Amino acid sequence: MSYQQPMNFGVYGGHQPPVSQVAGMSLQPNVPPQVPSTSYGNQPPPNGPGYFPEGASSQPPASFHHPTHASSQHQFMAGSMPPVGMAKSQEQAPGYGGFGGGGLSQGMTGPLLNIEQMPISSTARIRQPVGTAPSAMKMHQQPIGTPGMTGPLLSGPTGLTGPLAMIGPPSMGPPSMSGPMSTGMTGPPLSGITGPPPSGNTGIPGPPPSGPTGITGPPPTGPTRMTGPMPVGQPGMTGPPHNGPSGMTIPQPTGHPGMTGPPGMTGPPGMTGPPGMTGPPGMTGLPGMTGPPSSGLTAPPPPSQLGMAGHPSMRGPPFTGASGITGPSQSRMAPPGNYGYGHQGYAQPGTHHGPPPAGQGFPPHGMTPSGFSPTALPGQAAGPMAQAPRKVDPDQMPSPVDVIEGDRESRGSTVYSTATRGIPPPLVSTDFTVEDNGCCNPRYMRTTMYTVPCSNDLLASIKIPLGLIVQPLANVKRTEQQLLLVDHGQDGPIRCRRCKAYMNPFTRFLDGGRQFYCPFCQFSSEVPPEFFCHLDHQGRRTDIMQRPELLYGSVEYVATKDYCKESKLPKPPAYIFMIDVSVHGLHHGLLNLLSHHMIQILEKLPRDEEGKCPLQVGFVTYDKALHFYNVLGSLAQPQMMVLTDVEEVFVPIVEGFLVFVDESRPMLETLFSQLPSMFANNKESKVILGPVVKAGIEALKAAGRAGKLFIFHSALSTGDVPGALKKREDTKLLGTDKEKSLLLPQGSYYSKLAEECVQSGVSVEIFMCADSYTDVATIGHFTSTVGGQLHYYPQFRIASDADRLLHDLSNSVARQTGFDAVMRVRASTGLRPTAFFGALYMQNTTDIELGSIDCDKAIAVEIKHDDKLKEGEEACFQAALLYTNVFGQRRLRTHNLALSTSNGYGDIFRSCEINALMNFFSKSIASMITSMNYKAVQETLTKQCSIILSCYRKHCSTPQSAGQLILPETLKLLPIYCNTLLKSAAFCSPPLRSIDNKCWLLFQLKSMNLSASSICIYPRLFPLHNLNVEESGIPAMVRCMAKSVQQNGVYLIEDGIEMVIWIGELAPIEFVMSVFGVNSPREVNVESVSTYHLFLICVATTS
Repeated sequence: MSYQQPMNFGVYGGHQPPVSQVAGMSLQPNVPPQVPSTSYGNQPPPNGPGYFPEGASSQPPASFHHPTHASSQHQFMAGSMPPVGMAKSQEQAPGYGGFGGGGLSQGMTGPLLNIEQMPISSTARIRQPVGTAPSAMKMHQQPIGTPGMTGPLLSGPTGLTGPLAMIGPPSMGPPSMSGPMSTGMTGPPLSGITGPPPSGNTGIPGPPPSGPTGITGPPPTGPTRMTGPMPVGQPGMTGPPHNGPSGMTIPQPTGHPGMTGPPGMTGPPGMTGPPGMTGPPGMTGLPGMTGPPSSGLTAPPPPSQLGMAGHPSMRGPPFTGASGITGPSQSRMAPPGNYGYGHQGYAQPGTHHGPPPAGQGFPPHGMTPSGFSPTALPGQAAGPMAQAPRKVDPDQMPSPVDVIEGDRESRGSTVYSTATRGIPPPLVSTDFTVEDNGCCNPRYMRTTMYTVPCSNDLLASIKIPLGLIVQPLANVKRTEQQLLLVDHGQDGPIRCRRCKAYMNPFTRFLDGGRQFYCPFCQFSSEVPPEFFCHLDHQGRRTDIMQRPELLYGSVEYVATKDYCKESKLPKPPAYIFMIDVSVHGLHHGLLNLLSHHMIQILEKLPRDEEGKCPLQVGFVTYDKALHFYNVLGSLAQPQMMVLTDVEEVFVPIVEGFLVFVDESRPMLETLFSQLPSMFANNKESKVILGPVVKAGIEALKAAGRAGKLFIFHSALSTGDVPGALKKREDTKLLGTDKEKSLLLPQGSYYSKLAEECVQSGVSVEIFMCADSYTDVATIGHFTSTVGGQLHYYPQFRIASDADRLLHDLSNSVARQTGFDAVMRVRASTGLRPTAFFGALYMQNTTDIELGSIDCDKAIAVEIKHDDKLKEGEEACFQAALLYTNVFGQRRLRTHNLALSTSNGYGDIFRSCEINALMNFFSKSIASMITSMNYKAVQETLTKQCSIILSCYRKHCSTPQSAGQLILPETLKLLPIYCNTLLKSAAFCSPPLRSIDNKCWLLFQLKSMNLSASSICIYPRLFPLHNLNVEESGIPAMVRCMAKSVQQNGVYLIEDGIEMVIWIGELAPIEFVMSVFGVNSPREVNVESVSTYHLFLICVATTS
């Protein structure tokens, strides 16, 4: 088992499993009238899956099921007793939410489980004041099976009990209505009523005219004033509004004294009718209704031929009882063969308001069918009846687990050739091999679609953004083509004279090889004499096999002095470690932890082929002053220089501050053995941050090096010092439009400091180990701008968070990193990059500047049209990154990609790539959330998803009934992924934990690569109790929803950021004993064990 992602660990046990809803995508109904919105129903179709692939067909639906959302996220409330064995490995203060009570961590960046289907074995209902949350490390245990519990607990700051609606897109359509059905009549059932009629007289069925023409048969017999029975389970409900005073009964047509409802309505139980009476086709009746057979009556015409209710053109039989008529049915299931959302009775703006179609008539006066409500929906006229919310059955949605496993089985054993056009690569979760045949490895660069629309109008109609996800320093498999180094000497790489694009496999050579044609700007440049080569009979250079830049999609060039600042070749970078030694840092044990492990951390620095580390390191401690250390290897003892004036920061040590690890190792060991005792009695509570960064910049400038600052911070910087921050956490703003102001950085100090860092080639990684508000919005924005990273450990405790911090630090020190970097993306004529998302800084509209960029970070680039493209030609893209590696070598890395073009909707949808699209969405929304409130962002993404699916249905599928949802094969997980993304703790408002945690998750999403974002959006769930001792590794992943979690199991849930082990109260005793060393789940002490170690123990039990 390989452990790749840094995690935040926790342990759970008890009654309620982790919760979150992956189904229930709410799609906007306000799309163009001719394109229906999409949703999912409760009843599966007879032919299997819960969606219809292209070309599928079925019968028209009986009702329009508008989408709803019905999920909840739960957490244990403050002041309550959690279930046994359930707690988080890091303690949460009140107001920070946290893991507890069987609910999954609210900070998980993607929803995990479906609360509606959560197995419940306890009955205690716990309440909490609004805005409070548990301290998970100090929870008291509660006996398993506590009596009195009635259901799952609510999450978030609501303080309510019972299931809570999913944090996600609201249901925009009217809920379903149901009314009495009749069996024995051939008309459609009344439960087919699915939409409110328009306001006014039109569309509201009135009484039939006296003496209707064209109706044959004897008059009915029976009571003259019958009101229909109230539906079961709806006592006291009143019927829909009618034209007329309250309580007025509907007049009976002449000769039909027994009728009480408008045409199309079935009679109540006990109603008698003429013999031989037949109703509209498909209509069913009410139970207990009997009457003599009728004969000679004709069925009404189709709904399209009916006039308005009460109009003389209305034709149909008088409504009477029939033999064998059954009682009212409140079923809301679509008829067999239908699985849909078509709302046939829902009037779109501008449509003709006629009578309800067959089977969609209104109930008798005084009778309200199940699901009716007099409340008008937004955007509808007052008066129409609302439908009750519908739950979505997640089992009928495409399963992400099945899709992932299917892709692994079908494409995991194959070799993906980058020369393939119009076909997306395998999913990022698939372990596949890439063959570079002229286009770059998809690990370096993916696009949201692999067929580019030829015009901007076509792209706008599809609503799928054309975006590139660039991870320029990504790691590739050892079995794949590694980057080859190209050295063109003092003249540097060959470039186009007009657009400055670098030589690439799409370049064509003309005039016998004397000129080359640029595929980006379509300009012909002269080939330099030293690069000239003759062409063969196919127009290819005869030396192409010796030219990696013409053969492979990704290459790296040796950059000359012209690509360096001040035309000087750079020195190897340096790392400076800066440790908070204030009373806050000492309280957390941060200094002792780092002092004990720093030498081991330094051993992980990059080394060359000879085993030497080219990097220099320096060390600083600080509280309200700065302490610099001279650790030159020739000294007898380390020397400390204290800088108290932090207004004008300078470096007091010129020689001996930055040293090579191998040369000064004894001195470094001495320093870290003395640091804990030097500051053991430090009582200084004030702490600075801005001057600390400034000192690091000055130290690197003085050494003439680029580099990175590793800052270990523990509290909010306050007071009259540069960079001081105010505590602006205001709970009154959370959940309001003003909440977005808390997501913006304070002032301009850190923005200017970030600009200075980038210009100096300095990056910053801050390890925030705090137990209170630290203004992550400001600090995280600073680290993101310089290309660094913020590592956030709320309620930091050595026992639970030390492993995670050390893992994060080791990974940051060891991974491949480029310094003082500049990246530019070029596109073919007619296309241009317009927007950039990620951890970056831009002074202009074309160049992305980065203090550093590592192998784990990705940048999203949006591409738009400048002009129309010719169908059949290739659209080319080139991402060029100029950077300094850890050995001080200036390098230029280029990634090239060519895509096909088309005017066909089908070609475009078949080429979409879901992982790249969701990564693009997550980055763009993370950038958008600071200027728009959550509701606006939610509506924007939901509407975009709806239009994408509507466009596919309109242009790419065969004609289907309105009730069928048609999903593209490449985007069949789009509704689920969009829904889970919107329910992420990074976007929810008010925040599920603290505003600091929300900001941190936003910055995480901004820099995430494809692999990390795919797990973060849809977390993974593993049943650990299914571990097979005969096999290695962990069991197969199961679908993340409530029914997947059973009380007799133990589960691992992780989203790349946090890891949770959930222990059911009925978990196998043998497993609990072998892993936790106790006899039952209630005896697990979650405060004394690390989840990371538990996970390793679980895996170790299999070997």
